[in-house]
Amino acid sequence: PVQDVADSCRTGVATNVIFGLALGYKSVIIPIFAIVVAIYCYEMTSSPVILLVILSTSGFHGQSSTR
Repeated sequence: PVQDVADSCRTGVATNVIFGLALGYKSVIIPIFAIVVAIYCYEMTSSPVILLVILSTSGFHGQSSTR
């Protein structure tokens, strides 16, 4: 990804900003889908156990990964 960002800098500032935003959105799409699936499963089953299992196994517990 770093080389792609560097390549986008050659065409102009606006392209670099747009590419940076797209790269940022790409990094959060999987966690957003996991949260949506967890909420949907909870609404369909009315069981908080499914919600807790999905969220706890997907790594959303607020811990920093930079140790």
